[in-house]
Amino acid sequence: MVQKSARIEEGAPGIVPQPLADFGSGGMNAVMAAQKEFFTLCEQASRTWLDRLKLEAEMASELAAKLGGCKSPPEAAAVYRDWMGRHVKLFAEDGERLVSQSQKLANAYTQIFANGMAGAGLKMKAD
Repeated sequence: MVQKSARIEEGAPGIVPQPLADFGSGGMNAVMAAQKEFFTLCEQASRTWLDRLKLEAEMASELAAKLGGCKSPPEAAAVYRDWMGRHVKLFAEDGERLVSQSQKLANAYTQIFANGMAGAGLKMKAD
């Protein structure tokens, strides 16, 4: 029986492929750091969009209050024109923010993937 366990111990190094065994804590730490950055970016994006939704609600409430106080159609048109101008500006900012945040998230995701591949001893192929 002692001989069986000795044979199992001798064969144990062959069970795990060497690149995976070499991954160790260094590669795992790199992947974990990249994942932490990815989730931090997701959290920041979530907060930013939540703030934007709050602003949207405030603007809608403000528009309703101003339109309720209008005494003539031209006055209501001016209020609506000003509100629409602010809205268009915010839409442009939203688009820029979306592109920027998407790029940051894509970079963080790529870093996680690259660290995992490199840590496992694999190389990414260039297209």
